Amino acid sequence: MKRARLFGGFVIVAILIVSWVVSSRIFPPSYGAFVGQNQDCYSKIADACDELRARMPSSLTNGSKLRPDVAALPAALSTFRPAFLRVSTNRVVISVGVGRDGYGIIWEREGPQSWVLKASGEEGGSQPLYIRENQWSTILTNR
Repeated sequence: MKRARLFGGFVIVAILIVSWVVSSRIFPPSYGAFVGQNQDCYSKIADACDELRARMPSSLTNGSKLRPDVAALPAALSTFRPAFLRVSTNRVVISVGVGRDGYGIIWEREGPQSWVLKASGEEGGSQPLYIRENQWSTILTNR
């Protein structure tokens, strides 16, 4: 009897762990989880967006809506499992999720030598998270 309970408890814990691992690989990070990241994470995402812009053929950098399988996404971007993306010479937009829970990640030029990483989602506007000027970053506090 005691062994049966112990085994049953082990099975329940194993199921919970497997469910957590599977769901973390299937579903993208939530908006709240994304805007709560640190500056190092945002820097890597900005680098990945720059890499994506550099690798895209010029015929696809006109801002058209692209399926994520059209471009080989850098690892830092593929973790978001984008629904679609738009790439242009001055902007990368990554659409994460759909509907009410969906949000956007935007990396765009905001001046001659300034780039800003923003999140667009729950509030309806966009929230700047990271700024890079002349290859140096300016840290923004999370609001």
